[in-house]
Amino acid sequence: MAKETGKSKTGKPTDDEIAARKAAKSAGKGDKGDKGEALATAKEVPPARLRVAYGTKVVPAMTEKFGYKNKLAVPRLSKIVISMGVGT
Repeated sequence: MAKETGKSKTGKPTDDEIAARKAAKSAGKGDKGDKGEALATAKEVPPARLRVAYGTKVVPAMTEKFGYKNKLAVPRLSKIVISMGVGT
């Protein structure tokens, strides 16, 4: 009689084999270095000053000036680019 390979009669893997595969995959994830520890010990970066000023000063002023009824209706900053010329 042939040995079972962990598949049911329908040819699909059994629940036990699926659990074993998941355990094997998750066991190998921690071997890639100390990235998880480095991220956990890294200092949190504060938000940009311009973003804070926009949220505390500009948004309330625009809400009042243009009559926005919802804070989400105020235009948002998506990207800030500062061009800096370097002389030769």
